[in-house]
Amino acid sequence: MRFTGKSSVLAAVLVVSIVAAWQAAAKDETSTDKALPPIVRVGLEAYKTEGAEQAMKAWMKGRPGEDLGSWATQIAAFGSVEHQYGSYRGYEVVDAHQLCESTRTVYLVMNYDRGPLFVGFTCYRGDDSEIVLQMAYNLSATAIFPPALLTHVKL
Repeated sequence: MRFTGKSSVLAAVLVVSIVAAWQAAAKDETSTDKALPPIVRVGLEAYKTEGAEQAMKAWMKGRPGEDLGSWATQIAAFGSVEHQYGSYRGYEVVDAHQLCESTRTVYLVMNYDRGPLFVGFTCYRGDDSEIVLQMAYNLSATAIFPPALLTHVKL
């Protein structure tokens, strides 16, 4: 079988399209809602329906030595974000990394009426459950997301 110039170009375009689609599907599979630890998802759902205090209670669940009073600043910060950006609408998972068997990080965007809040969670799985070790958030993506994540371009 002999390929002409047009059929060779068509075949190359087809191969590139298939590879690009496969890579996009693989990326979507790792960055979907399925990548969220259940404790993070529960907190996000609580935030949407019940507010920041309930979200913090969910995210603190199982943490040793923590009480809601120690999170008062974070609860107030979410109130400031709502004042500036409006109502919380939902979230998008940007990336997730399994650092080791017990620890993973998740980066997401919390969407409000007038802007995003960039958030990173570090979670730890112990014997019985997973806990949020650390939560960081900022109105600037560069303050939360690792540089390599910011240089990744979705097409």
